[in-house]
Amino acid sequence: MEGKLGERHSGLLHHESALAKGRRIMVEGLKRLKWEEADLKEAPKTHPEKLALAGKLRRPGFDP
Repeated sequence: MEGKLGERHSGLLHHESALAKGRRIMVEGLKRLKWEEADLKEAPKTHPEKLALAGKLRRPGFDP
């Protein structure tokens, strides 16, 4: 659904689409790192891979 919602679509649809995109980014990132969710929680906030993943979620245009 990314990029296919126009301004006539409800805000709820835009929000759900952004959440789905965020989930996809997280799943792909964890898979690439071969991490589980627990590894993400245990890694320090300054871990380079954790910061890179957060950066992808905070890119302009991503608005969950």
